[in-house]
Amino acid sequence: MEKKSLIDVLFRSEFRVNILLLLYEGGKSLHTLGEKLDIEKRIIISHLQIMEDHYLIKSDLHTYELTAIGLVLTNKILPLLDCLGDIEYML
Repeated sequence: MEKKSLIDVLFRSEFRVNILLLLYEGGKSLHTLGEKLDIEKRIIISHLQIMEDHYLIKSDLHTYELTAIGLVLTNKILPLLDCLGDIEYML
């Protein structure tokens, strides 16, 4: 199976963007991510696996955190999300 592009990984799932934003605040457990996102653990695990496969996040025991690549991308995504929010507000 062909590996998805980073654009597909990030922007085809609001959950994955939200996971990046949560992990930008610091490492989180699967339980914490589930509570914050209000989705089932099995769904989160699927998203986390995709993100790990693309080197966006890493796990250490029971904690997930951003990799250097994930941190760089999140730093670039935040201004875009702010801009999109401003535009939506004006519409």
